[in-house]
Amino acid sequence: GPKTAAFKDWDNGNVQTSNPLGGADITLKHFGVVWYPANAAGDIEPSTRKYPFIVFAHGRFQDPAAVGSNHKQATYLLQHLAKWGFVVASVSLDEVGRYGFPAAIKQRGELINKTVQYFQATAPYAANIDFTKILYLGHSRGGEATVAAVGLNPAWQDSIRAVGSIAPTNFE
Repeated sequence: GPKTAAFKDWDNGNVQTSNPLGGADITLKHFGVVWYPANAAGDIEPSTRKYPFIVFAHGRFQDPAAVGSNHKQATYLLQHLAKWGFVVASVSLDEVGRYGFPAAIKQRGELINKTVQYFQATAPYAANIDFTKILYLGHSRGGEATVAAVGLNPAWQDSIRAVGSIAPTNFE
């Protein structure tokens, strides 16, 4: 793409999701990495047109050594999209990924929706993102989670313009 891409880690602290095993809600760390079109200083490049927003959901982790970094699985893709003028937030789903069965697809969807909420409230992203143009993109269990996220009926559901599932699973 014609733009320069940069990235920063983001951290929303602890958030609540429903419990995949039932019962009381659980508390999870909510964090990831965001790729964006950047200026020479490495900050988000101001634009007369706000950037469309993509939330990327990774697949299930396989290697315990990768826990906490699986949200970087598709860095090559996230960087590519940022070079073409998208802001792309990858969200870590590792904490719910520890549930093998049930697969915690709904909880992954909840974290995807919480990612939109976080960026809507966080400078400088909130001022530079067009939240009427959202894409949910995911791989494997993350792909299934994107569909679940839409089904959870967030307030901005009409702003989700597309859902992309790469090699999705079918647990739920």
